[in-house]
Amino acid sequence: MAGRGAYRIQFANRMDMAPRSWELIALSLLAGFGCGLALDRGDLIFVAVFGAACAMAVIGGMQRFP
Repeated sequence: MAGRGAYRIQFANRMDMAPRSWELIALSLLAGFGCGLALDRGDLIFVAVFGAACAMAVIGGMQRFP
């Protein structure tokens, strides 16, 4: 039991990014995927919805992480 806890585990990103930026990147990619899928299916209403979601995520990221 003496060796237990001898090593400290540190969870960190290799790049110096804010923790919430990964979530924002994932949401942007998901919105972009949904926009492309809706465009492929020819559903213009959902293209507009997912395109707006992707644009809002990108603009929000630019404001939050200058």
